[in-house]
Amino acid sequence: RTLMWKRLKRDQSGMTLIELLTAELIGGIVITAAIMLVMSSLNSSQRVSDRVNSISQGRILAAQIEQRVGSQVCLYSGEYAINGATNYTGAADSIIYAGPTNLTFFADINKNGVTSSTSSVGFTPYIRFLYFQLPTGGVGAERKGAIYDGYRAPSNSSLPFSYNLSPLSGANALDQMKYAAPSTVMPTTTRPIVQGVTNATTGAVGTTPVPFFQYWNTNDVLITGAGGVVPTPQLGDIGHVRVNFKILAESGNDSARGNTNLDKRTASFSSDIYLRTNPSICG
Repeated sequence: RTLMWKRLKRDQSGMTLIELLTAELIGGIVITAAIMLVMSSLNSSQRVSDRVNSISQGRILAAQIEQRVGSQVCLYSGEYAINGATNYTGAADSIIYAGPTNLTFFADINKNGVTSSTSSVGFTPYIRFLYFQLPTGGVGAERKGAIYDGYRAPSNSSLPFSYNLSPLSGANALDQMKYAAPSTVMPTTTRPIVQGVTNATTGAVGTTPVPFFQYWNTNDVLITGAGGVVPTPQLGDIGHVRVNFKILAESGNDSARGNTNLDKRTASFSSDIYLRTNPSICG
């Protein structure tokens, strides 16, 4: 046993420099591969989370827009007052303004059907605003857009319903809203339904934006107008509204325009909402 111990003490052999470097290289490769695997797993998890969140938020937005547009009602001459004046027009009104980013209309979200001078008791129709809006300025402003839901309530709960449309004045203020963007009369109460919204896109490389709101008449013919705004005489012809939008990724790792790989984190929606009021009822 003593001899063996002496022999081991004299043995100076061990790992050579080449063997040491080789071991370090192999270890480095293994560690790098493990890190890449973990990072890939984390990225995949975030991508799935972004996609699930986009789909969930998009469904919420689509359902809420459908509920609000589906609450559209008609108000006839004598059933409402604008800035204190009644009977300023002989026509029935439902949709006030229909543009690519704005839709304004009379609605009673808790009731069904259309009103008349004898059956409208119990209704509380609001002027309802649905619109897309970007923050003013700033880097990345596009991805911070939101769809807003707003309204102006009548000042009373019985016929004739009275609406104050300041800053517009006079009994023809509602007609002024029809000919100009509804931003001239802002809702008194508003909130974002969903944030992180942008246009859905089309085209060969997915870079052509689609309007948030498109309009078809009762013959399923697309109604076109300057800047995508439905001409005032055709507001009563609208039979259904198509809502288009894209929900961007919650993480911000996406592309609002035309990047196929990053767009896997987003979700685009298109939904047709058929109006229960039409020219035969509200014309």
